[in-house]
Amino acid sequence: VMEAMKMQHAIAAPAAGVVVELGAEVGSQVDAGTVLAVVDADAAESLEPAHEGETP
Repeated sequence: VMEAMKMQHAIAAPAAGVVVELGAEVGSQVDAGTVLAVVDADAAESLEPAHEGETP
């Protein structure tokens, strides 16, 4: 969730994957166009689905 002008916006990834890099710290201000996360779609294929009620 990204917050801008006291409004929160959910950001969805275009594909399933694993976040391998974050481009900003929680609570920091970022400029428009800043990469917030890098998602590795290939890594998702090797993951087992989470079981309902299981905490990651």
